[in-house]
Amino acid sequence: MLIAVVSAKGSPGVSVSALAWTLTWSRPVILVECDPRGGDFVVGYAHSQAGQGRDLLAVHMATQRGAAMSTALRDQVLQLGTDRWLLAGVPEPQQAERLDWTRLGRTLSTLEIDVIADCGAVSAISAPRQVWSAADLVLLATRSTASAVRAAQLAIPRLRSDLNELGMGSDRLGVALIDAGHPYSKAEIAAALSPKGADEVPIVTELPLDVRVAGYLSSGVKVIGNKIFDGSKFASAARRSGLEILTRGVKLRESTDEVNAFGAAKAPYPANGVRSGGMS
Repeated sequence: MLIAVVSAKGSPGVSVSALAWTLTWSRPVILVECDPRGGDFVVGYAHSQAGQGRDLLAVHMATQRGAAMSTALRDQVLQLGTDRWLLAGVPEPQQAERLDWTRLGRTLSTLEIDVIADCGAVSAISAPRQVWSAADLVLLATRSTASAVRAAQLAIPRLRSDLNELGMGSDRLGVALIDAGHPYSKAEIAAALSPKGADEVPIVTELPLDVRVAGYLSSGVKVIGNKIFDGSKFASAARRSGLEILTRGVKLRESTDEVNAFGAAKAPYPANGVRSGGMS
């Protein structure tokens, strides 16, 4: 199952949220850093594994030499923990133009493992629209400020268009709400993003804002006095949030399997447990 996470504008916490979900995901999962502006995790949370040259650019180069993309992906991932992997993004933004996003999206959507793709900002140059269009679920991350909600309102039509034209339909779109109530409530934001007469864009999940834990997930550095992620309230919230995302994604994937008229449908993922396969 492929979950794509995008932002409307700026940085509402997409990368930190995607990493938090990955670290608490209930099944084997790979986090793929598709942000065309370049990879951050190997200079942040995964800095201890920097310098290995294992990233999306290496995947691209391997496929140019004739390797299957699924094999190249398997060869280039970094271990984050038990049943958790990272595929780092391109080292430099200009390299994103070289990537075959269509092929990558197709491959990620068919892996025998859950994938969380951090796709960055919708409006970015060389945005990986083919990746989010291939996803079982697209989460538009937004905070609860007026400017963030306005940016989300402007991004929704483009995401709907991409999902209808290139993907499996705009019902795949949902919202990940970060720091609700500061200042606007979940109900107020839901009303703003799904006005009367418009198709609903459901708020699939919520995450709190914990600046100290977010700082650790961004940098990987344990500053004196900082909380660490494991055992924190934020980790518990991420685990609950991940289950909400997984439940929604499984439902959407199974609905696609039921109506798939083009050959044999993919075997549905169980609500709990893991399909055979993985990254080993």
